[in-house]
Amino acid sequence: MKVGFEPIPNSGIFIFGLGRATWGTEAVIAQSNVTGWYYKQSESSEVYGLFGRELGYFPKDNNFSAFVQYDNRMGVSLNLGLAW
Repeated sequence: MKVGFEPIPNSGIFIFGLGRATWGTEAVIAQSNVTGWYYKQSESSEVYGLFGRELGYFPKDNNFSAFVQYDNRMGVSLNLGLAW
């Protein structure tokens, strides 16, 4: 979920709040003392909450957009967009 607003009307700058869920598989890797090979010792599926903030820029009459986002899972990220 992403919710935002434009604090200065017709500026093209938006502030967003983010709320999402991500999931993945975590594996514990172990090394054999005999062969030195690595193998998967155990595995579990995890679900994580993701929340953060985003600053977006949508210039008027342009197909370009840019976002700077911070969230608790990935930290800071920069996203560039182009519409055609």
